[in-house]
Amino acid sequence: MNYTAGLAPYHNMIMDLLSDGWNALADPFADRYAAATRTHLTCPANYLRLTLEMSSDAAVHCRLGIVPDGTGEPARWRASAAVPPAPYWLACARSAHQAVFAPRRANLFPGDVLTRIGWKQLHGQIATSSLRTVYSCPHGTSRISYQASQRAMPALWSITRQDASVGLLVNAAEPRALPALILALALTPTRGSEGCCAAQQATQPLM
Repeated sequence: MNYTAGLAPYHNMIMDLLSDGWNALADPFADRYAAATRTHLTCPANYLRLTLEMSSDAAVHCRLGIVPDGTGEPARWRASAAVPPAPYWLACARSAHQAVFAPRRANLFPGDVLTRIGWKQLHGQIATSSLRTVYSCPHGTSRISYQASQRAMPALWSITRQDASVGLLVNAAEPRALPALILALALTPTRGSEGCCAAQQATQPLM
């Protein structure tokens, strides 16, 4: 891969995941015309994949989800965001992977954990004929909304931060890894700050 200065943090993230035992595979079918590169990183248990697409103009797109025919989860989910900071996705990948090995603790509803560490639960909002619950961090820089599934529609988590807006679409029953993934997405420090909460301390009980 051709890592520019802007892509260097993602190279470090790949190295960190390789040290954790993940496998990396460059995609030979990436868009060569746009000078794009694509790397798939698969967790040691071979059920979770983090995909990074990088272009020559330093645009980065990350996707995190269950590998097809993966053995780790009965449900499928995905999370994606454009140009997020690399530590943000490193925390997501590690949390989602670790949560599978501690299902009893990882089943905590994320909203319960957030309110316990100081987030505020705002009044529910009506959206598309369903109730949406909104949580706001103590500093007002991050928000999470949750819309329960209805009439075969999947549950939807949306996370809005200063540096990225992420949607999490649950296609089936919420897998065990989802709570830790949401917390990692929400609590990882934003660029140039120490974050709203002690992200490491908040997610530690789930591991």
